[in-house]
Amino acid sequence: EVILQDDAVDVMLASRRVYDALFGGGPDHDVLLDIFPTARRFIWASGLPPEAVRTTGVIALSKWSRLLITSPRSKGRGYGWKDTVAHEYIHLVVAYRTGDRAPVWLHEGLAKHLESRWRGSDAGGLSAHQQSLLAKAIRSGEFVPFDKFKHSMAYLDSGSEAALAFAQVSTMVAYLIEQAGDAALPSVLDQIRDGESAENAVSQATGHTTFEEFRQGWLSWLQLQPLIQEQIATLPV
Repeated sequence: EVILQDDAVDVMLASRRVYDALFGGGPDHDVLLDIFPTARRFIWASGLPPEAVRTTGVIALSKWSRLLITSPRSKGRGYGWKDTVAHEYIHLVVAYRTGDRAPVWLHEGLAKHLESRWRGSDAGGLSAHQQSLLAKAIRSGEFVPFDKFKHSMAYLDSGSEAALAFAQVSTMVAYLIEQAGDAALPSVLDQIRDGESAENAVSQATGHTTFEEFRQGWLSWLQLQPLIQEQIATLPV
């Protein structure tokens, strides 16, 4: 537990340094990180319906100006909890910078794509499972609509649907950064804070006139990415 606590402090300090600079500022208050020993304790504290947590596998939240995560000891194989802490801190910064006006798709896209930046990695890569889901969606044209997770990814119908939704929005942010660079991120957040829609802010940053034009550009770019095409079986629980 002492090692976990010390590592958590290191992750938080690195996250504050990296993401506050990346997004043009961060919260000026102390940030609390609560680590819950069991999934049941996390569910009680989260305020989420237990069935939603069990269906989509939620293990962490950014809420009430604090971060809540489930201890890696609660899962048989553990999980990448350090990047999860960074992921949730990104949510806190984006909410702070936009006056809590950023939609879920942009929140989750930024958090997922940039969750490993705190340790020097360029971007959070997609798992083999997410890549195969994304490749299938490209072929079929059946993506998860934004309206379906406008309140939270936790309310999607399955873990696979949540994995696909995360892959969609993460690659949209990857496309945004590839087209406009890191320097565009503070401007996008400023525009959203000042009342512009996230869709318009992102489209303008990438040189598109409409969000549908941005989406078509993302799709064209996505088809060129080296995604794993085959359906990959996940490890059993």
